[in-house]
Amino acid sequence: MESDNLVVDFVGEVHRVLPSDRFTFGRSGDLEVDDNPYMHRIVGRFRYDDGLWWLDNTGSAITLEVADRNSPSRMKLAPGSSASLSFESCVIRFPAAATTYEIDVTVPRPDRTPIENLNEVLGENTVTVNALGISLTDDQRRCIVSLAKARLEDPGAPATIPTNRSAAALLGWKITRFNRKLDNVCDRLADAGVAGLRGDSSGMATNRRQRLVDYSISSGIVTAADLQLLPD
Repeated sequence: MESDNLVVDFVGEVHRVLPSDRFTFGRSGDLEVDDNPYMHRIVGRFRYDDGLWWLDNTGSAITLEVADRNSPSRMKLAPGSSASLSFESCVIRFPAAATTYEIDVTVPRPDRTPIENLNEVLGENTVTVNALGISLTDDQRRCIVSLAKARLEDPGAPATIPTNRSAAALLGWKITRFNRKLDNVCDRLADAGVAGLRGDSSGMATNRRQRLVDYSISSGIVTAADLQLLPD
């Protein structure tokens, strides 16, 4: 059916993907993005399963970002992982060396799965669900907003996350208080089923801040209105 077709647009090159297709993109594939030697031959694949459109990250080193065109929401898709597409109009971004590529996608009947119905983790940085049933204290929300401030002020801003010390300074908190609140909110969301928020390596610490911001914005836990929680 026409209404089930996925529309993929790369700089004016439009493809209408049928549910029976497996549509690939990269240096080669159904959509040949560029001959950039730093790009995987196949970066990703769109497929239709169980009534939903899915994106597979088929690469080994490139992370895909899926950003909603109509809100600040976005998610990261780690190499080797998959996620159902939850935004009706979105852009798929990925880097290859110094160049970042964008593919526009229109999704019929996007996934709206609530968190209590999610039974699997799709990649180290990926869960595309809303935050039904999750409640946080004002201080926990302040902690998130301090990390998400740039994104909340400008949805198109680069996904740069401040250090814990910088975020604590913004709130006027001691670093020990900030770290405690960050641990609390990450544990709260991890217990509710959100992946990528626990770990003890320095790399994981950086990733969990990014994951926390991505999830909190995409799920609506924090919005631009919550910027008022920050001190003047």
